[in-house]
Formats: sequence, C-alpha cells, structure tokens
Amino acid sequence: MRISPKQFLQSLLYLTPIALLALASCGGGGGGTTASTASSYTVGGGISGLTSSGLVLRNNGGDDLTVSPGAAGYTFATPVANGGSYKVTVLSQPGMGTASPQLCTVPNASGSIAGANVTNANITCVAAYTIGGSITGAANGTGPILQNNGGDDLFIPTLQSGVPLTFTFITPVTGSYAVKQLSRARSPGQDCSTITPASGVASSSSAASGVTITCTVSSIVPRFAYVANSSANTVSAYTINSTSGTLTALTTPTTSTGAEPYSVSVDPTGRFAYVANHSGNSISAYIIDQTSGALGTRTTIAAGTYPISVTIHPSGKFAYAVNQSSNSISAYSINTSNGALSAIDANGAVTGTQATIATGASPYAVTIDPTGNFAYVANYGDGSISAYAINQTSGALTAAGTFAAGTGPSSIAIDPYGKFLLVTNSKTNNLSAYTIDPSTGGLTATGSPFPAGTSPRSVAIDPTGTYAYVANAGSNKVSAYTIDPSTGGLTATGSPFPAGLMPFSVNVDPSGQFVYVANFGGADSNGVTTTPGSVSAYSIGTGGALTPLSSSPFPTGTGSNSTSVTTTQ
Repeated sequence: MRISPKQFLQSLLYLTPIALLALASCGGGGGGTTASTASSYTVGGGISGLTSSGLVLRNNGGDDLTVSPGAAGYTFATPVANGGSYKVTVLSQPGMGTASPQLCTVPNASGSIAGANVTNANITCVAAYTIGGSITGAANGTGPILQNNGGDDLFIPTLQSGVPLTFTFITPVTGSYAVKQLSRARSPGQDCSTITPASGVASSSSAASGVTITCTVSSIVPRFAYVANSSANTVSAYTINSTSGTLTALTTPTTSTGAEPYSVSVDPTGRFAYVANHSGNSISAYIIDQTSGALGTRTTIAAGTYPISVTIHPSGKFAYAVNQSSNSISAYSINTSNGALSAIDANGAVTGTQATIATGASPYAVTIDPTGNFAYVANYGDGSISAYAINQTSGALTAAGTFAAGTGPSSIAIDPYGKFLLVTNSKTNNLSAYTIDPSTGGLTATGSPFPAGTSPRSVAIDPTGTYAYVANAGSNKVSAYTIDPSTGGLTATGSPFPAGLMPFSVNVDPSGQFVYVANFGGADSNGVTTTPGSVSAYSIGTGGALTPLSSSPFPTGTGSNSTSVTTTQ
C-alpha cells in the first residue's frame, strides 16, 4: 500500500531514497519468394558479399534469423499483415571475434506491406576491421568509457596496476576510426586520454591491436549539481565552485514532466540526467548543457507504479528504476546520442513497451556495482536486498538471490572497488554491511549492524572507499564512518554533524572533496510546507570529518529529497 503524505510526515519515512547526491534459421532462402498466406506477406531480400558466419537478422524487434555464409537471399519465417510495417536490422554482424569480420547494412530496411511479399530489403556485406589495442599505466580500480567514431561506447570495468589490458570495440569499421575517452574512471580518478594513434584508417587486421592507451591518476573536478524537489515538482540545478564547493543556482528550476520527482541521477559521462516521477509513473530524461549545466531537451518513458529510485549503469548504456507499489524493477537502454530511454524486456530485447522484474516488497532504492555486473535493490517492506546479474550486452537482469537486511532498508551504497555493500535500515536506526562475491554477486554479512542516528535514510561512500556518510532524517544529523579495507566494517568518526531539517539524501562528489545533503524541510501533519528544502554542503577533512561550507545551506525547491553531482571529463 502506498504511504500517504500525512502518514509519511508523521513517521519521517515517506520519500524516495537517493539516486545519489545527485541500459527460424535460413541458409540462403529464396530472396523473399515464400508464398503469402491470407492477407499476410513475407519479408526478405537478397544478400551480397556474405563470406563469414554469424550474421543474425531481426524484423520488428523479433523473429531472429541466422544466415549462413554464401547465402544469396533470406526470408523471415513470420509473415506480416497487409498494411503492417516491417523493420529489418542486423542483430549480430558476421565474423565477430575472428580474423574475418564483416559489416552488413540494410539500405532499404523499413516500409509497409502493400499486398505483396517484400523482396527488396537487401543486405550488403563488406570486409571490415575491429579497432582495439592495449591499456597501460593504470592503477587498480574501474576503468573509463571509451568511444570510437562518435559511438560504439566501450566500458572498461576493471583495470589492474602493472597489468596491460587489451580491449576491442564491438562494431567493426570499413574506413576511418577515431578513438577517445568519453568518460574518465572515477575510481581512483584515472585519466586515460593519452591515445596513440587516436585516429587513422583501418585497412588491415592490425587495427585490432594497434591502439595504445596510457592512463594516469589525476584529480577530478566537480561541475554541476541537481536536486529533485518532490513537493515543488521541480529539479534545481547548480554550478559548483571547484575550489570551495559552494553552489550557485541556475536562474530557473527545471519543471518535472511527472508529479513528485523523487530521485535524480546523472549518467557517468555527465551528458544526461534522469528523474523518477513518483506519482507520474514515469522516468524523465534530460540533456545537460555542457556549458551552463542547464537541463534542456526532455523525453519521458513509462515506468511501473510509483517509481521511487533511478540509477545508471557505469557504462552509461542502461538505466534501472524500482517501482514502489508494483514491487518491481524496470530496465531501459539509453540512446547515447540524446539520452532517451527504451524499455528492455526480461530477455534483453528492446521492446519499446514496459516490462518489469519482481523485487521484494516496497522497493526503495537501486544501486549498480562499479564493475556493472550486478544490481541491488533495497526492499523497505520486507527487510531484504534483491540481487540481479546484469547482461553486459543487453542490460537484461537475472535474479541472483535475496539477502536479509534490517527493518526498513532504504538506501544502498557500494565501495568503488565493488568489495563491500552498505544499506541503511530506517526503522532500526542502523546499517548492515556485506562483502560481495565477485563471481555471483552474493552478499555475506560482516560485523553488522552498525549504529546510526534516528531514521537513517541514505548512505554514500567516498571515491577512495575510505569513508561512509549517512543522512539521518529523524535526528537532522550526518553520521561519518571509516571503512575497514579488509572487512568492510564501520567505525564512527567525529560524528554526528549537524544538517538541515529532515536530511533525506547524502552524496559525496566524485572528486572526493565535498559532501552534499538534501534536506526535505518541514511540513505539518496535513503535508503543508512549513520550512523549505535546502542543501547542506561540507568539505571533507582529516579522518573524514565534515566542515560546513561558509554559505551552507543553499536554498532549493520545497521537498528536496535527492541530489546528484557531475564532474568535468
């Protein structure tokens, strides 16, 4: 059952967790000559130049067809009704992972059935070359997001000090290539922008191993911050002073497309922002202006019932949202050109329609581990954590177990190396800590629970994995802890620190210098606002201690309950 505003304000447990302060076989058929049946017609065409195995075609998002080398034509098994549309796509290019990759295209890929079989959706295949090479000079931690020819983004999940890593872009090219670092690795701030040669013409198989990337560790600079204001139905945007950490509000807050924006999250490239609209049952996607930080062009997609938290895969290719009232998680692929979302079904197909996977009762938060292999959901209603394995190609989720937490788990944080997981238990005023099995994603409790303040609503971990911070909504305080690097256990340090009224969200900026806390503000028993929302800002000092910034707190819209921060790339 959904908690009413009045009930929540009385219990201090109504709003979302953070998204953080803040993806019939045919071996040469007759070229579309299969006889039509009753007002339905087949779709196919000719094929030229196919010499390698592995070509898989798809029509209208399904009806996959594997085509053999040397085939002169193809026909999909499932006919399409007269007047209906067709769209042929290459699901899998031939020769991938071999010495003879090819690139196949469909110039006349789509149209409408007009009383006859389609025989001209022809396929042309040519020799192509994969682009890749090695990464050196890296420190231990997660890697960057690389990009070739303005697309084909490649996430490097793990780098190891002193161990060269090979990489290969998925999509082969037929001519020029241009490799760049799209997004820096935030753990531990690795810059892999030195690329030799960064561009050229792929004319032989040597291109698959001829690119060298050298990484160094350098500081990351915070840039923009965003706050979801559920009572005002807005998202506030700020620029961040990289030296002092202070916030300067942009002139006009961005109005959310749906009622009650509860959660805001920025993709790892800093190009797009995503908002979960609780009463609007939708997710909004915004393009971030890279000069001003303003939220521009917006698209919206349906979610489940009462989406309450949204998070982005570290590759920037997928987004996930949990739906509080429908006890489910939704998965989406991200268009890397404009940030728009498309629904992913349980099998990984991009369907364009909403498909969800079951969670526990009343899910409140979803978090992805830094390697992008696993997703975790805090289920407030039954005191559990749901784990899912993530398909790195499709973004589809597979259940990987359910693990006990405390009472009222509301927020999850994972250290930057994917070793430890923390969850706040809002009703028992403590945190549970776990180690993560890197093979299965399974959780093992370690030394918990650890005491927190009253009604801990949110937890965040700094980019070095040294400190953890908790926003305690009931006691208006922020608790600080050091994290044992061997066990993941917590030791309170120098806390609690004063916050604003009802702190609901805590976020450590990716540079590791500042902490930002979204304070919901105050309201009476009828939900009428009595104190506006705000953001408390702190610098991180010795031992993880927090010092309020001189101009803190910074005003927001009413009902501030989620923050997210972007950085320079």
